[in-house]
Amino acid sequence: MTPRRIAIGAVVLSVVAVLIGVLVGRRIESPADAALDAQPPASGPITVPVERRVLSADLRIRGTLGAVDSTEVTLAASSIGPADDVVVSAPAVGDTVNEGDVILEVGNRPVIALVGDLPMYRDLGPGDLGDDVRLIEEALGRLGYFAKAADDTWDADTSAALDRLYTDRKFAPIGAPPEVTEEVGRLNAEAEAAAKGGDAAALKKAEQALDAATARVGSRLPADEVVLVPRLPARVAKAAVQRGSRIDGAVMTLGSEVPQIRSSVAEVDRKLVKPKQRASVELTDSGETFEATVVAVASGAGTGGAGPERYAVTLAPTDPPANSFGADVTVTLRVRSTDDKVLVVPAAALSLGGDGSTRVEVVEPQSNDDDQASPTVVEVEPGLTAGGLVEVTPTGKGALEAGDEVVVGTADGTPTSTPDDADPSRG
Repeated sequence: MTPRRIAIGAVVLSVVAVLIGVLVGRRIESPADAALDAQPPASGPITVPVERRVLSADLRIRGTLGAVDSTEVTLAASSIGPADDVVVSAPAVGDTVNEGDVILEVGNRPVIALVGDLPMYRDLGPGDLGDDVRLIEEALGRLGYFAKAADDTWDADTSAALDRLYTDRKFAPIGAPPEVTEEVGRLNAEAEAAAKGGDAAALKKAEQALDAATARVGSRLPADEVVLVPRLPARVAKAAVQRGSRIDGAVMTLGSEVPQIRSSVAEVDRKLVKPKQRASVELTDSGETFEATVVAVASGAGTGGAGPERYAVTLAPTDPPANSFGADVTVTLRVRSTDDKVLVVPAAALSLGGDGSTRVEVVEPQSNDDDQASPTVVEVEPGLTAGGLVEVTPTGKGALEAGDEVVVGTADGTPTSTPDDADPSRG
């Protein structure tokens, strides 16, 4: 190899060595540099701007679709008529009950619904007196079976009207017991014998006894074959028995034809619910939906069937699905508490001061590389909460406007602090 080639080769090797050294040097850092690079960035506040907007929210509450008035129907005990308690036919929830309707068949005997402000509590029949007799006669008169003025005495006309009530419904009325009919037969025979014998005194006595016995011959009403309810027509809101079951307690609940939804809200939500407010209702089981309107909101907790710390809410449904009485529902109230635009911040921006006040921390925008100034505390009154946002109103300490940056956290996840937090004189 010539000296010239040797010289050129040496130069090339020197250049390659320099390049390799530069590349390796760039990939090597000192321990101090590595430690510096491994440190987290300096912590700082995470902020979001205050907004001015209309804030609205939906309030979802559970309820029950029922009737304005409801009556639990039970059957009174009776000492006359069949003793069978097996239900042969029963109504379905949602069925309409009119006065005079047979609402149950128990042991092939009817249970008839009539209007009255007293419950049936005893068997009735010829010779009985009382307000319950008058109620039965009034009901028979409304149905067209009793033409006389109602009074408190059960007589032959009452029995005759009861006979027509039963026969029109294809049931046999309960007649006089055998001992009464036997007594009538005996007294009738005595009267005939006295007449044949010409004994006027004996005939008069026998006729008087016969008249008294005959008055007891008319049909009787077992207490378990009629229910008296305050208002009809009504709707079956709950059916407690079905075909084949036995009577044990209440047999059904009747409600007025006017439906309603009963629900309740917590105190914090009570101000969001107002009469005439529209709502959407969903049946829990089927998912069917319909509309409703708020009728009333209780002024006191624990009333109207609500819990001790809840306020009853009543709604009037519009065209609820058939046979939905007694159903559980979910009510979605279209709540809008801010008719105009209001200041809103994320819920994370709110904190509690040592004196119990609610506040936000406002950060001034930086115009240079100086250290961030301490946040300014602004006390606020929180309002409606919806979708993670809270309506806020400054209460006097500090100003707050749309566009102001409020602190919701720090870059390293540590909580923010304010001068109030460090002041031992607060709280």
